Amino acid sequence: MPYLHTSAERCKLPRVFWESIEQLGLDPWLIEQHAQLPHGLHLNESFVSTHQLFAVWDAIEALSADPAFAIKMVRDTPSAKHKMAFVAALYAADFRDGLARLSRLQRLCSPDKLCIDERQDTVSFSIQWPSGTAPAPYLSVEACFALVLELGRRGTGMNRP
Repeated sequence: MPYLHTSAERCKLPRVFWESIEQLGLDPWLIEQHAQLPHGLHLNESFVSTHQLFAVWDAIEALSADPAFAIKMVRDTPSAKHKMAFVAALYAADFRDGLARLSRLQRLCSPDKLCIDERQDTVSFSIQWPSGTAPAPYLSVEACFALVLELGRRGTGMNRP
């Protein structure tokens, strides 16, 4: 369910985002071109609109032809280079606290809201974007899910399939 977001719609695209894309074999220049973004945007940390962010993810999906691309991006990025919300979550007391930190701190960089619903032995996740936002691209949802899984994997030190 979309929600109303009162602050300016800004999504942070750090340099490491583009480095991860490049490390997996995609040219950031081509992503920018396909997403119709200003050339050279990837050279520095930048802020884009939700529409532009979705265009980036759509471009990645179109140009990579790899349905696991977002998962590989999250998995292959060193902990120290991840967004601060993820790094802070790694230092939480437990997984539940880590998820709460990730959800709360992620809002500093993006207008989306990671919702965590815990009932008995089941936890579900959803992503809410501001009202009027188009559906999130498949790979952006995959990246968010991969981030949660990676938090558990790195936080426990256990690499489970």
